[in-house]
Amino acid sequence: MDILSQLLGRLHPLIVHLPIGFLILGVLLYWTDRKTKQYTGLLSTLFLWAGIVSVLACISGFLLYQNEGYGFDTVKGHLWFGIITAVFCFALYLKWKSDSIAVLQKVSFPIMMVLGLVLISITGHKGGNITHGEGYLTEPLPRGVKKALGIPVFEELPIALTEESWENADLYAEVVHPILNNKCVSCHGPKQAKGELRLHHMDDILSGGENGEVIMAQNPDGSELFTRVISPKDTDGHMPPKEKEQLTKEEVAVLKAWIEAGHPFDGSIASHGLDESLFEPFFPKDVEDFYPEATLSPLPLDSLRTVKETGLHVEYLSKDSPWLRVTAINKPGFSLTDTLALTPINDFIVELDLSHTEINDSIYPYLGHLPNLTVLNLGQTEVTDQGIEELSHLSHLKHLNLTRTGITSNLFEKLENFPSLQKVYVFGASLPSDGPKEVSKGLDVDYGGYTLPRIASDSIIY
Repeated sequence: MDILSQLLGRLHPLIVHLPIGFLILGVLLYWTDRKTKQYTGLLSTLFLWAGIVSVLACISGFLLYQNEGYGFDTVKGHLWFGIITAVFCFALYLKWKSDSIAVLQKVSFPIMMVLGLVLISITGHKGGNITHGEGYLTEPLPRGVKKALGIPVFEELPIALTEESWENADLYAEVVHPILNNKCVSCHGPKQAKGELRLHHMDDILSGGENGEVIMAQNPDGSELFTRVISPKDTDGHMPPKEKEQLTKEEVAVLKAWIEAGHPFDGSIASHGLDESLFEPFFPKDVEDFYPEATLSPLPLDSLRTVKETGLHVEYLSKDSPWLRVTAINKPGFSLTDTLALTPINDFIVELDLSHTEINDSIYPYLGHLPNLTVLNLGQTEVTDQGIEELSHLSHLKHLNLTRTGITSNLFEKLENFPSLQKVYVFGASLPSDGPKEVSKGLDVDYGGYTLPRIASDSIIY
């Protein structure tokens, strides 16, 4: 019985579109038939079926709510408007079919049709908010327009750490809270609480959701808040939903360290003994000299969203910069055909990480069409130095990672013509150990393989 209940519930996204189709078809048919009245019987049948499938949609929606962990506060608006819409569809049927209900005969049919469209619009909008998050339809609007319409504007919280001040920064207030606010609160906050979980305030985090506590001190693997973040992206339990912006690996590392430290809500980073390396990725970077001067117009939101949907991770270098960092860390099957998805953002890419993917030398012609590419990582792929000349005209390319690839000693001669290249990483490649440390003036070769000298304390047993 439980299996049948879950199956019927999951049919809701399919069934819910049927009453919309019947109502809209009825409106169009009424408008075209208002003079000849040839389809009177068909109209009444359409509205009857609109009511029947609306009831089915309400039942399947209720089953979905029961089985999928939605809180009642999340679904109640959509549920009640769905029930009202179902009742209204039967009212349309009776209005058209019968002359016995005096109250209905007093209402103009066109007015009822408009009211029906308003009801399905509101019901659909509230359903969209459940599926895609609050404000899904209004999210692309400019901030000024949102404020003018009275729509709350979501404010991202920056993580303002510096090399000089990171130790004194409050671990929760200045690092963990911004991460949760920027990546989780849109679905688990004051306006929406999926799974009856809110993460915008300390008390709500400790209270947990409908399944109980989501965080266990010093136990990340036992904390649902953490395990859902690191679960495979395509599984039902992964959070945030795959269509939303994901936590970066640096943010995940901080979240884990915070839980291991006992998830404190006060105290500085230094007071909890956390290492600086966890927070270095959040330090401000001087991009003015290293990266090209930003002269491009802002990137359309649809272009960025389309790329993210392919499984690639895309992020801005900074809040005020148009430049993008793209990595295939979550898409090891990335190959030449996948570059088609990047075409709309080619001019914006300054950092590209295709390491550990399935690319080969055929990727070079595409890379040669990224005019602002500055940092390129091709490590642990099938590329060689055959065709690498395709990159020689990239005037901004400064760092090139070719670790554990099939490059040969011919590489160094080819790199001499790269105008801005400063460093090339070749650790793990089949190159002579006594190869050049500097290809040309300003271009260094990093062979890796670093070792640390032993010191006396290494042999001390504590």
